[in-house]
Amino acid sequence: MTWMTVLFGVLVAATLAAGMHLRWGRGCVTLGIYTLVAEISFWAGHWAAGRQGWNWGRWGALALGPALLAALAAVGLAAFLLYVPPPSAETRKPPTR
Repeated sequence: MTWMTVLFGVLVAATLAAGMHLRWGRGCVTLGIYTLVAEISFWAGHWAAGRQGWNWGRWGALALGPALLAALAAVGLAAFLLYVPPPSAETRKPPTR
């Protein structure tokens, strides 16, 4: 695998993490968590597909299909676990003077 392939994989996983952060993120910490989870699961999906000998979703040297599915599932799970809904109108305190 060339360094361009590795760079492309890193950029694809980071783009997925940034997209999830735009939708459900709250601050730099969640962006860092999403990026870390996306990178680890992307390369784990690529490794598992290579280990199993899967040829579907292959794009050059990368098993892009399984890697993207693994990253999407893992980042989706992280977004679900880290999501904190905004406070409702009933639970907000009125401003004090």
